[in-house]
Amino acid sequence: MDSVGTALLEYGAMGIFAAFLVWQHLSMQKRSDAMIEKFQSQLKEIMNTHKSELDNMRARYDQVIEKHQQNYEQIRALIADKIAEVDRDTDSIIDILREMQSEKKLKELAKQMASEDIKL
Repeated sequence: MDSVGTALLEYGAMGIFAAFLVWQHLSMQKRSDAMIEKFQSQLKEIMNTHKSELDNMRARYDQVIEKHQQNYEQIRALIADKIAEVDRDTDSIIDILREMQSEKKLKELAKQMASEDIKL
């Protein structure tokens, strides 16, 4: 270092200025490296925060979809039950109508037989 220092002093102010520029360059390089490292760590932190927020959003979305799917299944089961109930009621009504039709035929037959008995 002595030979470098002596050579710089021999050049006078230009040598001292050259030494200052070298020192300034090395200092700025260290500062630049520190800023880049800090920026990269901040960027990683932002990315991790974004990832966790995205995961939370996906979890909430999945919950909403699951809730709607359960509601859909419940409504579907309720509709199926109502359709089965209507089917049973319809079958009961058909049976009642058949009985009424049979009773009507029997009454008509009885009236017909009664009128034939009266004629005789």
